[in-house]
Amino acid sequence: MEQVQSYPLTWPQGFPRVKARENGQFRTELHKALNNVEGSLRHPLPRRTASPPGWRNEMTIKIIRQPDLHMTASELARYRHEYEKAFAFYSGAPPDFEDWVRAQKEAHLDAGKKE
Repeated sequence: MEQVQSYPLTWPQGFPRVKARENGQFRTELHKALNNVEGSLRHPLPRRTASPPGWRNEMTIKIIRQPDLHMTASELARYRHEYEKAFAFYSGAPPDFEDWVRAQKEAHLDAGKKE
């Protein structure tokens, strides 16, 4: 078997390429998918296996529906720059960019209310 380097990425010889990109097989909208997940969580299927004694089967899933985050291109560029600067030397996984922007905007609004 021929060795293929992982970097830079190369297309394996003998594998045909598609002529045009194909669409995904899932046809749904976000709100329908979220409703499906929420419904599954409210009415889970019965468990088919028993847990060992003393084990607890618990899981918490939190679904937060927030309004769209509207920004101009210049706001996005500014927040992206601030985010990258703030977490350049962060050890660990940085927070989600959208959540961080929402927190920054909320803090800015709160600071404006105090003045």
